[in-house]
Amino acid sequence: MKHGGAVVKHGGAVVKHGGAVVKHGGAVVRAVVRS
Repeated sequence: MKHGGAVVKHGGAVVKHGGAVVKHGGAVVRAVVRS
């Protein structure tokens, strides 16, 4: 799943957004997405 040119992996995996690595395990992640 590509989002804003970043690779987003779901299912308690590592999420890369805007060159930043966000780790979430079944929790709610609050991220600021700048288009």
